Amino acid sequence: MRLSKTEIEAIKRVANAVFGENTTVSLFGSRTDDNKRGGDIDLLVSCGKKISSTERYMLKIRFLVQLKKAIGDQKIDVLIDGGQKSRVFLKN
Repeated sequence: MRLSKTEIEAIKRVANAVFGENTTVSLFGSRTDDNKRGGDIDLLVSCGKKISSTERYMLKIRFLVQLKKAIGDQKIDVLIDGGQKSRVFLKN
């Protein structure tokens, strides 16, 4: 995993502050591969509660602003699992 200890701690701290103490954050994408270089930070945030799409958008913005203040301006993509039960999986 290509994140520093400082970045990991900041991600956890900010996620818990913005989304709540029951939040889990998963890293995915190119940063999970130690043999690659560069790439953005792809995060999946699961907050364990149902939130509306409007609230999810506002929380995402708050999370990104606080995280960038903590770790610097980097390309960060965030997906938020807002507890919605209906999901559609597309197949080829």
